[in-house]
Amino acid sequence: MIISTKQYAQALFEVSQEQNVVMDVYAELQAVSLILEDEKINRIFTRTYQDETILDPLWKTLRSHFSKQVVNFLELLYQANMMKSYERVMAAFRDLLEIHEYLSRVDVVSAIALSDQEKISLQKTLKEKYKGDLEMHYEIDANLLQGMIVHVRSDIYDTSVKSKLDRIINQGGLQQ
Repeated sequence: MIISTKQYAQALFEVSQEQNVVMDVYAELQAVSLILEDEKINRIFTRTYQDETILDPLWKTLRSHFSKQVVNFLELLYQANMMKSYERVMAAFRDLLEIHEYLSRVDVVSAIALSDQEKISLQKTLKEKYKGDLEMHYEIDANLLQGMIVHVRSDIYDTSVKSKLDRIINQGGLQQ
């Protein structure tokens, strides 16, 4: 039987939800993603070994830094030769977090870099409206003129001057 990346993510999500450690597992999965960015480590995880006991020191090290759920999950992915798909499994897990309102990805595009105080204020405002943790992502686009565009789930908040001018033009308020 072939198991998809979404099924692996779903299984881990259900286990972590039952044990009330969903966000802890997500944090550990993010840490594993950073570790897998190292090419040497990634090669070790994506290779097949005739004698898998060669990996015992690796699993032992991981057990000393990560939860049993995450290490067992990594071993399961390794045995199924799915480590090459780790980022897709991670993305599917993250999607489940959003669906179940444990997490909201927030994409903020602003004309200039936001100050720390502006970021805190924005996050506080969004926290009042959305359940779960907020995963903030910031981008600068000088074409906005002023203001910002904020994407949260299916909601879009656009306070940019460019969008206000575009609305005026599109409503026939100004001739081009």
